[in-house]
Amino acid sequence: MKYAARLIELTKHYYLGDVVVKALRGVSLDIPEGDFLAIMGSSGSGKSTMLNLLGGLSVPTAGRVVINGTDIAQAVAYCRQLVTRPNDTVLILASGRAGAQIRFAVAVDVR
Repeated sequence: MKYAARLIELTKHYYLGDVVVKALRGVSLDIPEGDFLAIMGSSGSGKSTMLNLLGGLSVPTAGRVVINGTDIAQAVAYCRQLVTRPNDTVLILASGRAGAQIRFAVAVDVR
């Protein structure tokens, strides 16, 4: 079976001073190509955190986010290393089917 997306042992922690908020704890999910998915849960259960990770808006504390065979969590972390100034912008562009091909372009504002 071919998967559009896979979350593998996904963990996300937020550090607020001495407090560690464990938003996701080892979540795994396989989403086959062509399937529709509804994510439901109570407030604070990690739905938005999981979607932010799936969309490449955040980097996991541990685990992998795989879109069409590409581990985007590593790619997002790499892009964040490239962007070091406050006015730098990272664009993540997908072409073809959603997540089929991911390209990275770094546009640097040199003001």
